[in-house]
Amino acid sequence: MSTATAIPLIGHTRAKKAEVLEPATDAAATPDALRAIARELGCSRSKAAFAELVTQFDNHADHMESHKDSPYLEITKDMVTVTETAPMGSVLIVPAPACGGSTVGTHVAAALTAGNRVSLATFGPVDSITTLLHEVLSEILTSQLFTVLSPGTGWETPIRQSVVVVTPDGAFANDQPWWRHHTATNHLTNIGDLVRFYGRSSSIHMPYRTSPYRGFAS
Repeated sequence: MSTATAIPLIGHTRAKKAEVLEPATDAAATPDALRAIARELGCSRSKAAFAELVTQFDNHADHMESHKDSPYLEITKDMVTVTETAPMGSVLIVPAPACGGSTVGTHVAAALTAGNRVSLATFGPVDSITTLLHEVLSEILTSQLFTVLSPGTGWETPIRQSVVVVTPDGAFANDQPWWRHHTATNHLTNIGDLVRFYGRSSSIHMPYRTSPYRGFAS
């Protein structure tokens, strides 16, 4: 497949000039970058259309800062399990044509929160609202963190990536089970579920036995 090219973005007007920010690092997006995206969407000429995404990006920034996906410990009858989640790395999000901008933007926010670099595939010309969303994301994030790819013979990028197909009611990534949208996608618990969907979990299982005299014993 030939390499796809980035879609040229059109200019847009804003209610006020966005604050000048240091670009996000190439390694991963930051909470400040996600909040900057929320502010930019909230003061754009289409702010009413972006109300849900403003909340999404702010909530994802809160989630990132709270380290909800740090290693966690689970203790059962005879086993201690430590689970860690790492980013997929590079993610190509392929939305179905029926997906709305809020759904696509929510998945972009979750993939960035999980620490991934994101490429967004498109199937043809997009409307002005979607174009504005692409422009805001590209303004705040570096091209290594976020890229919009144009249609063609494929959406190939120079590095290996995980492909995520997004539909109006769910998403599928490689060999993972389908992730289904909940009724309240901006609920913090549901945000955590979607962020973990965009990561790779690994667990260490440590069996143990108990002693009536000393408690835990290896």
